[in-house]
Amino acid sequence: MNVLIIRNNIHEGPGILSGILEDRNITHDIVDFKGEGSIPSLSAYSAVIMLGGPESANDHSEKMLGAVAFVRTIIRSGIPYFGICLGMQILAKAAGGHVTRCRQSEIGWRGVDREYYRIRISDVSRNDPLFRGIKSPIPVFQLHGEMAEPSIVGEVLGFGDECPVQVIKEGRLAYGIQGHIEMNELLLNTLIRVDPELSLIDQEKILSDYHAIQEEYTANGTRIFTNFLDAVEDD
Repeated sequence: MNVLIIRNNIHEGPGILSGILEDRNITHDIVDFKGEGSIPSLSAYSAVIMLGGPESANDHSEKMLGAVAFVRTIIRSGIPYFGICLGMQILAKAAGGHVTRCRQSEIGWRGVDREYYRIRISDVSRNDPLFRGIKSPIPVFQLHGEMAEPSIVGEVLGFGDECPVQVIKEGRLAYGIQGHIEMNELLLNTLIRVDPELSLIDQEKILSDYHAIQEEYTANGTRIFTNFLDAVEDD
């Protein structure tokens, strides 16, 4: 297996995913998306994972229009895809869905009610291979103000409160998750340092919240990534 990881932002790396790929001896390339011309031939890859970024999938920039067209190509070709945050929103747009504003931006580990952000998995969705071995609800890290709505043939697999749509599936093996499940301490510290919205939150609190749920959070993220890679191998 060979996996292509696409970054939309130099500061948002694959986090725990790197270790999972290394443990499974899965080769992978990390590419910064600057347009379709910056991406190697898809024929070399078994799956594509697209990370988050500060832009909106609704932007009309050359880069974003190219990203939507690129993911549309992935969907049509049947290559397994996993999008995180902006990567999820690009998936929705590429499949014919929409990206809208949330009722309330979700930033960090906790919402306005001071409770941890958690994704609820529906009873039906628990049968999806992505959630094998996962106990709902799961804690996630959030950093967004917009929400993806799937296409007319897409599915919503996971739900939240202020932004109800949290996990979508378009087709057989094209997934998107709004919350971040890839966070490790290095990546978290990087985002705390560079992200203007996170800078408005007490940095020590962000780290203490992470440490309080680190074991559960990391186990869930590892299981979801592992489930996706298992599905790719079985494809």
